[in-house]
Amino acid sequence: MNINLTTISIDTIIQAFSIIAAALTFVIAQAFQKKKDRKQANRESYQQLEFASIDLFRFEAENIDLIRPIWEDDKEIPNQNTAEYVVLMNYVCQMLNLFEMALKFRRDKTLLPEVFGTWIAWFQLLICAPGFRIIWKDVRMDYLPELREIMDGGIEIVQKETNDDQIEAKFHQLVSSILKCDMISNWVESKIESKTASIRKKTVGKIPNDRLIDLGQLSCKWLNDLSETERLTTLFLNNSKNNYISHSEIQEGRAYNESTWSDDIRDILTTEFEEAIENGLFYNSNIAALYHNNLLVAFALVEFKSSPNGNFAILSDIIVDKDYRNNKIGENLLRWIITQLSTNNIKSIYAESNIQNDIAHNFLLENGFKSISKVFKQDLIE
Repeated sequence: MNINLTTISIDTIIQAFSIIAAALTFVIAQAFQKKKDRKQANRESYQQLEFASIDLFRFEAENIDLIRPIWEDDKEIPNQNTAEYVVLMNYVCQMLNLFEMALKFRRDKTLLPEVFGTWIAWFQLLICAPGFRIIWKDVRMDYLPELREIMDGGIEIVQKETNDDQIEAKFHQLVSSILKCDMISNWVESKIESKTASIRKKTVGKIPNDRLIDLGQLSCKWLNDLSETERLTTLFLNNSKNNYISHSEIQEGRAYNESTWSDDIRDILTTEFEEAIENGLFYNSNIAALYHNNLLVAFALVEFKSSPNGNFAILSDIIVDKDYRNNKIGENLLRWIITQLSTNNIKSIYAESNIQNDIAHNFLLENGFKSISKVFKQDLIE
């Protein structure tokens, strides 16, 4: 009898352990699933945040005169008792609401550090806006202490500092301290080191250029004037050789192959540029233009896409008048575009070029791009 009782006891223990193991497996599986579901829900929520930011940019594009008092020194904020003030206040509050959500997503690690960097750039753009400080006084108590600390500290930095690099560095240090994330302050240090190295690399062995121009006379804008289409097309055709052709030129019909432009290239470009001006994301344009003394000397065609990884841009074309090269025209235009994109929550920018276009490759690498792939093509029908 004792043997039987012992046997029964061992069987019972084994069975109990099996039940416990099964229960633990189920609990762990449920926990993993819940964590996975939370991550998915957070990703979907952040996607909605991205869409909300794009809606805000469209509002800006469609109501540019209405929002000028926030961004321009010579435009006064309307009286508080007016409908114009209410609209401006709601516009600013929309941005602040998005900022608050971005902070939350960074806290729970839904928002990657490099993506959050674009939000910090947007924070900084707003604290530097002359009209923001007036409205902030009226609405600051509607926001969480963390955001209040960031915006209050940022405004204080802007009021004390006049150097843009110092404002950027100190603001990143402030946000880094508040969020307890050293990586944030390191971004600016890395960028400054990269900029210094790039300047050093470009100046060594450079031959002076007698045609260097006054960069203070340059201006950039998103082009929304259809009458400029012909000038864009002419500038493209006069300043792009056959080695400019990449796979997208062939795919879209601009070129027959990697060395031959289409016979209809002028008409094709005219149609493309007109559509880019009429249907763009920023100020109703996807073409960024650079002028020197009101003369169009460079432009870039920028396209925009959305994906589960966030919004991104494609630098489809960047053209500089050959008479203005070696004057950092392309660098100035690209820097302006990147600032526009980063402050409008565009996560990344891609570019492509002909495999033999070493000048374009070096330009992109020197301006922060990195090579990540090659494109292959096989003709199936002669």
